[in-house]
Amino acid sequence: MAVRLALNSFLKANGLTAYKLHKQTQGEVGRASIFALARGDVKHIDLNSLYHILNALSVLLDRPVQLQELFEVELDPNRKLKLSRAGAPYTGTPETDELYDAFPDILDRFKAAEQEEGEFLSHEDLFGEGAFP
Repeated sequence: MAVRLALNSFLKANGLTAYKLHKQTQGEVGRASIFALARGDVKHIDLNSLYHILNALSVLLDRPVQLQELFEVELDPNRKLKLSRAGAPYTGTPETDELYDAFPDILDRFKAAEQEEGEFLSHEDLFGEGAFP
């Protein structure tokens, strides 16, 4: 996966320049920083600078500019999510992941419970008798 700042292409697509952006930030972001960001010559981005850049772009374009408009994300097409026995991706939360593995049909049970409006399901109904002490 690769994440790239696409400020230069955003500026060009909207008829703006790095110089005009710098002027609109009113000194909140240094000229050298804006030009480096536009060239893509950065490894880290200061969140405060990003905030001022988004505000300046929003003023220049007379519309809210969203963070995702300034970035390009290239996902690894060969990366596969590791799925639990329930068929859902692992969450990284041990309790949830253990539950997904221990009860492979848990998602089906929740879907069935949602369809039966107003009916309360006990732990035994969802997980089976004796599943919890």
